Amino acid sequence: MSHRLIGRHSERQRLLDLLASAAGRQPVVVLLESEAGVGKTSLLEWFADEAQERRALVLSGACIELGGGGAIPYAPLTEALRLFVRREGWDQARRLAGPAWSTLGALIADPNVTAQAMAPAAGSQARIFGAVLRISDQLERRAPLVLIFEDLHWADASTLDLIRYVVRAKTDQRLMLVCSYRPVAVRHPLRELLGEQDFRRRVHSIGLAPFSRADLDQFVAELSGWSVPQERLNRYFELSEGNAYFAEQLVMTDQPESPEVEVPQSLREVMMVRLAHLSDEATEVVRVAAVAGRRIGDNLLAAVSGLDDRALEAALVECERLRILLIDAGDDAYAFQHALLRDTAYRDLMLPRTRKRLHGLIAKALEDEPGAQSRLVPELAYHWFEAGRLPEAFTASLRAAGQAVRMYAFPEALMQYERALALWPDIANATSLFGAQRQRLLGLAADTARWANRVSRALECVREAIAEVDPVADPGRAGELQERLGSYLWEAGEYDGAAEAYARADRLLTGLPPSAVASRVQSALGTAATRMGDYAGALERARSAVDLARAVGALAEEGRALNSLGLALAFSGDADAGEEALRKALETAAKADHLEDLFRAYGNLGVCLEQAGRLADAVAAMHEGLARAKEHGLLGTRQSGVLATNAAAALFLLGRYAEAEELLDQVVLHRPVAESLYGRLTRAEIHVGRGEFADAEQLLGEIGERSSKDPRFIGPLYACRAEAAAWQGHHDHARAMVLAGMERTAEATSARVAVQLRAVGLRIAADTSDPAWADDLVAAVPPLTVGPPGHDETVLLTRQCHAEHARASKQDTPESWAEIVEGWAAVQQPWRTAYAQGRLAAACARIRSREQATSVLRLAYASAETIGAEPLRAQLEALGRQLRLRMGEPQPFSLTAMELKVLAKLASGATNADIAAALGISANTVGVHVSNILRKMGVRNRSEAAALARSEGITG
Repeated sequence: MSHRLIGRHSERQRLLDLLASAAGRQPVVVLLESEAGVGKTSLLEWFADEAQERRALVLSGACIELGGGGAIPYAPLTEALRLFVRREGWDQARRLAGPAWSTLGALIADPNVTAQAMAPAAGSQARIFGAVLRISDQLERRAPLVLIFEDLHWADASTLDLIRYVVRAKTDQRLMLVCSYRPVAVRHPLRELLGEQDFRRRVHSIGLAPFSRADLDQFVAELSGWSVPQERLNRYFELSEGNAYFAEQLVMTDQPESPEVEVPQSLREVMMVRLAHLSDEATEVVRVAAVAGRRIGDNLLAAVSGLDDRALEAALVECERLRILLIDAGDDAYAFQHALLRDTAYRDLMLPRTRKRLHGLIAKALEDEPGAQSRLVPELAYHWFEAGRLPEAFTASLRAAGQAVRMYAFPEALMQYERALALWPDIANATSLFGAQRQRLLGLAADTARWANRVSRALECVREAIAEVDPVADPGRAGELQERLGSYLWEAGEYDGAAEAYARADRLLTGLPPSAVASRVQSALGTAATRMGDYAGALERARSAVDLARAVGALAEEGRALNSLGLALAFSGDADAGEEALRKALETAAKADHLEDLFRAYGNLGVCLEQAGRLADAVAAMHEGLARAKEHGLLGTRQSGVLATNAAAALFLLGRYAEAEELLDQVVLHRPVAESLYGRLTRAEIHVGRGEFADAEQLLGEIGERSSKDPRFIGPLYACRAEAAAWQGHHDHARAMVLAGMERTAEATSARVAVQLRAVGLRIAADTSDPAWADDLVAAVPPLTVGPPGHDETVLLTRQCHAEHARASKQDTPESWAEIVEGWAAVQQPWRTAYAQGRLAAACARIRSREQATSVLRLAYASAETIGAEPLRAQLEALGRQLRLRMGEPQPFSLTAMELKVLAKLASGATNADIAAALGISANTVGVHVSNILRKMGVRNRSEAAALARSEGITG
């Protein structure tokens, strides 16, 4: 039976429409905002009933307000999961939820852990986030899964992170997340989330206004049960301004026999009038319940109130009759009718001394309660702290921190560690209670801050810990803290400082027995060396890291070391050995259940295969990694972004522009610029390849002069800028970009980076007939690298540099370009193949081999047209005109062959899904083609495009 709900017709219909979207595998996140008392809960209760009638599985939970800097991790999620178990039973819940239950079930299991026993597990919060998405995949019998999170204004940081993740994740789960909240202050964490432009764009916001006069009259009539005079209704509306809860309080306290409604000063005053009518016993029950929080269990209420059974029962009946407390029979608990009523009772119904006493009694009762659930530990720390019992609060905070770490709720764990650190100076036996020196607690806080994305706080804590450790007396601990410092600095983008910290750690650990820490240090130094192009040094460090990890049986560290080794081998030119090391890294990370290193290995394997010229294999490896990420619900993570970026770069080289765009748009480009530099660069390269220079310039402008020192990024960045300028005829600017890039990568030892930029510069020199600059550039080209004949990219680029140098003086030969064409074709790079074919055609024409020039040029033109490389196609067409060759029939509106096929289907009335099925491509790829078609045709929408196409006879 649906709840009786007054009005809200448009809001109801919108929620039902969004539910239908979620049922159609379009995940939905809804934000419901209103002032307190307007009716959010009533609307959500109605919607929950309606969704259940439509066979959806509805799970609800609420955020909980805890003072004193504490929070219950994932409060609405854990409450919803407990509701799930209560409905279905543990075994059935596990069966229905599938593999995700191993992660989600642990959130509500009874832990028995201490703070020091905990360590951040691999994969961090992403495991929780992914499990929430995966659970909806298992619930096929009920579609969709509806999660309702109430009171988001009290949300813990981990819950806000979960919501952010669900919003950003592009998935096809049948999931609807509905969150309610009150307006919050500017600096509130929720306000910061709501202020994120990308977040707001992806959610559906519903603002709930107060009742209209007609709706309030109906609400009062049903609530009062008597015929309310018009004058009284006027006064109710005037005083409440349509706020349902305020109106209800007015009705509850009004005396019908009184000639007029008594005018209160505030809603709080109205509620105090109601509370003042309670008996002494009922007042004590309300006080205990208010101190306990949003809800209180029957056993806890009995233990703290001090009332005998008969008196307690009478008091509860009175509270329920007056609608002060509501009974939750299923949970054997009591909750205030509204949070505002609880807040009034807590602040105004007792003295501060009474509050303090009751906090202490509740804490003692919670400690004595057998089989206390995990949710009680942070509450226990809160109550001891509010009771002024500092040693007990200290110990409980440590327990709560450890528990939060187990739940991957690192922001909440950090809050508890921060409380313990703040209490330390006031507790005489803090070292004894903690079981270690303060620097150990600082280390725990630092690592927790890192996992909570509070890197600046992690740096503060670890530096404070370093200052408390004597490196002479304890070099091992000092080295470990320096390693942590290096890790945090690396994450903060302070690569030079990180390398210095790792070097200090290396010196401190030298001469000590092998350890996992020493292996991590060597891995990090190896990665840093690879980043700077010192591949010999990287190999030495990475091999040492592998040996150290194996010596102490540190499986996770071995996987990380193999990652570092594989990448160093690949960039050193030994791609086969690099691939072998990285596949071992994949196996090791899987055995160690270390998701972060697993996805890092997939990304590095793709880079290794790309280095070897095996682009299709690289794409396959990274798609495999993305499929694993989707299995875990982790497509929205940074690691998945790296995989998608690397895969897109390989797809770009393969000429599969639409696939690369789709991947970047899905997984990468919604992330902040600092986290998506490489992806944005690849997207800019695609725009340049297509001739979309304004779009390319926008992305390159977003990248700006970011502080990356990686030559593998700097080189392609300046090459892209130079290409964009050159294609538009801005040759002076293009030349300046090449020179700037060469200067910024001058220290790199990578021949590939050096030759990529010079190949672009030599092409510009040849196009502008500047043999002097060509002489300067070719003199700086590294000697021809030895590699598989015709297959190594550096070899091919080096040969192309020499061919361009000769072209600058019109001395290039068909033989040199034919060799380059063969090489690029062998590694399946169609753009570079077509470009070299164009140069081959021009060289053939110069020696009057017109037949060969014609055939090669037509192949090049067809290839450029197929991949959508508009500037190259136009250049080849111009060359054809010079040679008086016709490249083929011009396509309408300058569309590519694939775009013409898409337009024909569109003109026939096909949807994107229909077109995708007919052409064997994805719907997102069709969307990219449609956008390009609209731009080229100069029309505003599909209807105009279809009409114009039909007028041109384009249908199919």
